[in-house]
Amino acid sequence: MFSLLGDDGVRLISEALKSNKNIMRLDLYNNKIGPQGSEHLGDMLAVNRTLIELDISQNSTFGSHVRITS
Repeated sequence: MFSLLGDDGVRLISEALKSNKNIMRLDLYNNKIGPQGSEHLGDMLAVNRTLIELDISQNSTFGSHVRITS
């Protein structure tokens, strides 16, 4: 059995990725990310300059794959 991240799990990942220097692609497909989780991701994306691809499809608030450009 596996566990979906949800908003709390995304909060933890987002905090860690704020100082990310290595991860360029992240797949969060179908993890029950809702409005709070999307806020955490937005805060992380405001400061993360390494992540270039983020898959957030099949979550409560999103519809598709996102490509990040700076």
